[in-house]
Amino acid sequence: MTRFLGQPELRGRAIFLEDYDMVLGQHLIAGGDVWLNTPLRQNEACGTSGMKVLVNGGLNVSILDGWWDEAIDSKEPTETRPGWIVGSRKGGSFDDLYRRDAASVFDVLEHYVIPEFYDRDEDGIPHRWVERAKESMARLTPRLSATRMLHEYIEQACRPAARGFAERSADGARLAL
Repeated sequence: MTRFLGQPELRGRAIFLEDYDMVLGQHLIAGGDVWLNTPLRQNEACGTSGMKVLVNGGLNVSILDGWWDEAIDSKEPTETRPGWIVGSRKGGSFDDLYRRDAASVFDVLEHYVIPEFYDRDEDGIPHRWVERAKESMARLTPRLSATRMLHEYIEQACRPAARGFAERSADGARLAL
């Protein structure tokens, strides 16, 4: 990585952040306009940084893997999605995936993300960008929150387990005899 970043044409343009943790993530996410997430497909971690970007008004540009694949409707028109998709679900060799996803990153940035970000009114406001960010926050944040997860856990795991225990324990645990 250091050899790659040491190339003269990258100096001052790219950095490597070692030991990424919650504190560093908090600084990166606060005030970020876009979160670019392009791990090799099927190697996505949990993706919580991209989820945190939602509540901070940032937009995601990500491959269809992990949480983003669950969060976004790839059949929805690009113009109305609450973020952008890189690549597709099409399989292939590592080289094929890498080549197609790399081409897709540049295509999405060039034709969608950058033009929308810089399409501003006379006051410098990117209205479509702000609209998309609000839509992303409204639509995705409730579905990807710890509150939703906790409610589902209680309803789908804890309460059924408690009912089962109560049934098995009834009448001196008669069912167990």
